[in-house]
Amino acid sequence: MDILKMNKNEILSIFPGEISKVLKTKEIIHIAKVLGAFWSYDYDAAEHGFCEKHFLFGSNIHTDGFFMLQELLKYPNIRMIMAEQLLFNFDSLGIDDPDWVAGISDDSIELAKDLALLFRSKFARMEKIKGRISLQTVIPPGERILLVEALCTRGINFFEAVHSIFSVNKAVHILPYELVLINRGDLRDINILNMGLFQVVAVAEYKINSWKEKDCPLCKHGSIPVLLEGKNRTSQSSKF
Repeated sequence: MDILKMNKNEILSIFPGEISKVLKTKEIIHIAKVLGAFWSYDYDAAEHGFCEKHFLFGSNIHTDGFFMLQELLKYPNIRMIMAEQLLFNFDSLGIDDPDWVAGISDDSIELAKDLALLFRSKFARMEKIKGRISLQTVIPPGERILLVEALCTRGINFFEAVHSIFSVNKAVHILPYELVLINRGDLRDINILNMGLFQVVAVAEYKINSWKEKDCPLCKHGSIPVLLEGKNRTSQSSKF
């Protein structure tokens, strides 16, 4: 199976369990692109005089790429395949399976449910209420929870999620990892004061650049910025 040569229909015809290896970053990115879940600025075309537009967020941050992982994860078979990829990465850590799995962002909830099913673990619900991530499930003291995020940049959601759990029950054992589908920054670990060091374990690492308007090299080369509309306008700008 050559993922890199597959079109949309071929990718959507893959069944969970068919991929028995950890996919490479370029394969994950190809799937995301084909399914309309990733856009990136075409630097090669720009070098040949074809200068396309680029996007900026509501915070006036310019970028050469962005992910829309809700478009990737809306397909149940693809979402389960990505959950399997998370499982492969977790297995490489050589530790016991968690008692609970929680997704810490809106696009991670169903992914976490699928991963919990693969683990045969329980699913813990976390929701953003009044702008803050909040644990909605009662977890018994001493039980182990794994936090999962589809897209990670700076660890802000993870930081909030850990504080939310400890504010409810300090006896819950949060595994010292953030299991991530795509790490789009350079984050390797998250150090939370009095709570510990948490390693970012990602299936794919893909660096996306962002700049303030005055520093944007794309603008300096003639590319026109276009405001990114809808949910993605704020969902990723807050993570830069």
